[in-house]
Amino acid sequence: MTTSERYTLNSLVRRTQHTNTLKEKIRSTGAKLSRLGRSRNWCLMASTEQVQAILKLIRGSSEESWLWLAKTLKDNKQPFSEHALFDYAKLHPTTTVNELMAISDCTLLQARKILDDIEWD
Repeated sequence: MTTSERYTLNSLVRRTQHTNTLKEKIRSTGAKLSRLGRSRNWCLMASTEQVQAILKLIRGSSEESWLWLAKTLKDNKQPFSEHALFDYAKLHPTTTVNELMAISDCTLLQARKILDDIEWD
């Protein structure tokens, strides 16, 4: 049901230290990380939940070079459609308005409307 988004990570190995550990952590979330041909660029295929897990892993680590990846993921995050936001909230019934706003970058009005729609559904 969840769709994967594609993120291009240019020069991943050159920009990060302890890259093998980072790659293991990314793959432990279920996301797919692969090299683009013989170039130095990498491709990350991850769902919204997997991206959130990766960001949490990066924030929890003490490796500062990994913050580049967190910034790249946040900057290139695809906005939620109203339907995707509804589906996410329905799958996570304990989601609060603040959590929904943090995950999707939606407005307070949109988050309240989605949760009200689910409650009255």
